[in-house]
Amino acid sequence: MALQLLRLRTAGVLLAAVFAASCGDSPSQTAGPRITAKLEIVAGNGQTGAPGEELANPVTVRALDSIGQPVPGQIINFRVVQGGGSVFAGANVTDANGMALEYWTLGPRAGDAQTLEARAVDNATGAKIVFGTFTATSVGSTPGWIQIGSLPEMGAVGQTVANPIDATVRDAFQNAVANAQVTWTVFEGNGRFTNAAGMHGSTAVSTTNAQGVATIKFTPGTTAGVNAIRAMTGSVQDADSMIGLAGVPVRFTISPSSLTLPVNGTGMFTGFGYDRWNNKTVQRPTWRSLDTGIVTVLSPTSTRADSIASVRGNAVGNGRVVGQFNTGTKVFADTAEVTVQ
Repeated sequence: MALQLLRLRTAGVLLAAVFAASCGDSPSQTAGPRITAKLEIVAGNGQTGAPGEELANPVTVRALDSIGQPVPGQIINFRVVQGGGSVFAGANVTDANGMALEYWTLGPRAGDAQTLEARAVDNATGAKIVFGTFTATSVGSTPGWIQIGSLPEMGAVGQTVANPIDATVRDAFQNAVANAQVTWTVFEGNGRFTNAAGMHGSTAVSTTNAQGVATIKFTPGTTAGVNAIRAMTGSVQDADSMIGLAGVPVRFTISPSSLTLPVNGTGMFTGFGYDRWNNKTVQRPTWRSLDTGIVTVLSPTSTRADSIASVRGNAVGNGRVVGQFNTGTKVFADTAEVTVQ
């Protein structure tokens, strides 16, 4: 009987020892979930990007506990708080290394402050925690629109337009695009550009300023008529045109140079003014006969742009007709012969 009691007591001691060992601390104890004490920014802060476009690199954070060990499984929320941009997912869960990343698209206006916050909620206290703040700089982006301005409707051929012409460049959100190279081309007429370095040619390049405006000097070609130009940057372009007008006349010519008429017969002369590049100028000359007995000018003053004069043969013989116009500083004239048979 005593032996049985001893065995029971011994078994009880062993059982108590096992129970105590199972409830106490031991190296094999499974640790409880770690609490995120801080969040550190790993990458993606301080980037520069184009308005309305995703930044080149994702923003990345790391969750750490109170002793600096990574915390996996922490939900991180990413929220744009300034600049009007957006994020791709809005939230992410930290991986085994405590890392979480997100993709950030900047707002539509260049120059606006861009701010993104990494946030979480403390489940134990309900506290709203902002763990990290990312900032970015939004600058002018890819040209999405260009417009030529300051080109007059018309101007004298061979004479540089008084004021430089310009092209304004904007992105898809109408932000000015600075430092964009604008290529200018003449595609009709024989005009030329002059850049800031004084170089001349039918093709030239200028660069936009901080307001997205590129300027260049333009000289219409020496042939009267349409001068068409194009401004292009990236994949966008614009075109415009002006009329080159004949310049100051330097001579006057009657055509034909002679007529043969019967008595009482009529004919016509046309007078043409020409500038230094041989463009016809619109003039209204006056006409007179030097031999009125042989030939009479029926319309002594031209009233039409084509400068036509009608003449009539009066008697057999050779007569002369003069056409001339006065520019105010010079008189230009020519003489034609009329033979009356």
